[in-house]
Amino acid sequence: MIPLIQFFVDSTVQEVPDQLLLRPYTQTTLLLALGFIGLMFIGLSRMWNLNSVSTIFRVFFNSESIEQAQKENIRFTSISFIMLLANYVVSAGLICWLWLTFFHIEDRDRLWLIAFALPILLAAFEILGIWCIGLISGEQKRIYPVIPNSLVVYALGGVLLLVFAFVWILNPTWNLPISYVLSFQIGVFYLIRIVKNSAIVLKNGVPWYYLILYFCTLEILPLVVVYYYALRNF
Repeated sequence: MIPLIQFFVDSTVQEVPDQLLLRPYTQTTLLLALGFIGLMFIGLSRMWNLNSVSTIFRVFFNSESIEQAQKENIRFTSISFIMLLANYVVSAGLICWLWLTFFHIEDRDRLWLIAFALPILLAAFEILGIWCIGLISGEQKRIYPVIPNSLVVYALGGVLLLVFAFVWILNPTWNLPISYVLSFQIGVFYLIRIVKNSAIVLKNGVPWYYLILYFCTLEILPLVVVYYYALRNF
């Protein structure tokens, strides 16, 4: 009883700190915040077009043509589709960051820059490369239909990568199994994109040697550049 009374009558003045100290935040908090930004982009996309996500699923798995999708459901210049591409940047950046930290890279400032710049540069390189090949070959009308197909792959891949990102962030000890599953998924998407792009180009009557130029410049070269950059810097 006496300690309780002393607690109420104690008049000792506690020292007040000169400045308030902020609670330290964890990397998990920041990663989850970025993940929710990706969810916000998907939500905005569905707010503008309720069928945006289901449409890119149908287009990717070939139950609906790109031309039909643009006429009936979603245009690739619409705000709804742009929001899905913005989610791709966020989710792919998160996955790159998690992957790079899995390899124990300590330079965090450079890590953030590389993680979010890499998916943007790869996508921009591919789209710009397709445009240049069409311009050089004079086959713009036959080659440019490949661009919407690649954009669909990025939009759909962003949705799936965001799911993997949340699972990885909330279960950091699952690094190895998630890496294997994610590598398999990215490999499958990569092969499907190559097959579909090749089919579109050949169906439109583009000569086979332009297809070889496409593979060498837009599929093989980026992988070689990324491989040598990672080998020299990490």
